[in-house]
Amino acid sequence: LDKEVHVSEDIHGLIVPPMQQSIPFDGLYPAGIASDNDGLINSAQDPAMNPSNPPPVAGTAAKIGGWIFALWSVLHIWVGAEGVHQYLKGGTPGLWNMLIGGRAVPRATFVHATDPATLFAQGQLILNFCLDVGGYGVLGLFVAWLIIKRASWTGYLIGLLAIGVADLSFLFAMVLAGVIEFNAGTLGGPVLWFLAVLITPFGLPAWRRA
Repeated sequence: LDKEVHVSEDIHGLIVPPMQQSIPFDGLYPAGIASDNDGLINSAQDPAMNPSNPPPVAGTAAKIGGWIFALWSVLHIWVGAEGVHQYLKGGTPGLWNMLIGGRAVPRATFVHATDPATLFAQGQLILNFCLDVGGYGVLGLFVAWLIIKRASWTGYLIGLLAIGVADLSFLFAMVLAGVIEFNAGTLGGPVLWFLAVLITPFGLPAWRRA
């Protein structure tokens, strides 16, 4: 009997490689090795791996809102480009003429500074303002892309909050206060923003917690 036992152990050693003889088992599978079922479960939970969970698609309203954001962006990028143009061509007076003309600050009565220090400081401040406006225009293009291509609530919230702060401050501090000229161009930005934030949510997927 002892000889048979020893023979069986020798045969086991020949059949099963030494590396596998001491592998601990956890349930039905060796410890540290995931089962095929676990892989299937994980892939089912991953939207990118599961065809039954396709990425969200923007509806018609969201696409319209996204393109309105894009139009808003082009308008504000133009402001940045025009600010650089006036800075290089007309200096500080040219920049001021972009930002005044309203009922409270008509161009005919506005007195431009004459000393170099004041002119330089004013020119740099207005140039910085114009470039900031252009930067918001670039951000608006990113928002439009997120909404149109990704149906993204994050993109919408950036447009609602970040762009909203910039546009509404311009509306109340510059346009309605009578500093800048009231026309289609100065009023168009806030109107486009309002339309975009109003329309877009109707084409986005239902809000879900991550």
